[in-house]
Amino acid sequence: METVTGAPVRPGNRVEVLRNGCQTFPAMLEAIAGARRSVDFSSYIYWPGEITDRFTEAFIERARAGVEVNVVLDGYGSAKLDRDHVARLERGGVSVEFFLRPRWYTLHKLNNRMHRRLLIVDGEVGFAGGVGIAVVWTGDAQDPEHWRETHLRVEGPAVRDILAGFAENWTEATGRILAGHRLAELAPLPDGCPSRSCAARPPRPGPRPHRCSTRRSPAPRSGCG
Repeated sequence: METVTGAPVRPGNRVEVLRNGCQTFPAMLEAIAGARRSVDFSSYIYWPGEITDRFTEAFIERARAGVEVNVVLDGYGSAKLDRDHVARLERGGVSVEFFLRPRWYTLHKLNNRMHRRLLIVDGEVGFAGGVGIAVVWTGDAQDPEHWRETHLRVEGPAVRDILAGFAENWTEATGRILAGHRLAELAPLPDGCPSRSCAARPPRPGPRPHRCSTRRSPAPRSGCG
């Protein structure tokens, strides 16, 4: 299992499957609102719009409450985000970094992108999946303008592997290493899925080949309607 997934087998995790933005965004915003010590967030896409404004305000509210908030956005995928929006985050106390902004002298790295879409709250609750922060992911994939995607909410030891994915990109973007409470070992949860039924590791950024395996428990909830 560890050879196939590229991650250690960590028993005792709660894993909830979230379908589309109508389930994913409320769960993520609720987790951010409950943060006590830290919020670590990365996304390939963070496009201007109503849902992005909601996330921005949630980050700022927590930062002003004394919570450490770190945001890493891909320099190409989130290029639509204007400077005023970034400045608003920074004025609110949020640390914002961009992963490999395209430059003329780094064109050979243009395809080395950060596609991870992760959220880790207090080092204890993690989210990972394919949902970006943009209007196209809101709703329930009810028409071609609203996209279908899946995200996971994870509690338990596997959150360490989600955090490791964020920390890798954070260090590459900033040259700084995350430390503190996030690095505490997380004990298996008594009601978590048993050994070898949950293994997860976020994929590495860029065009390099990777493997990623996830299994879920309990069964996913039905649609949003």
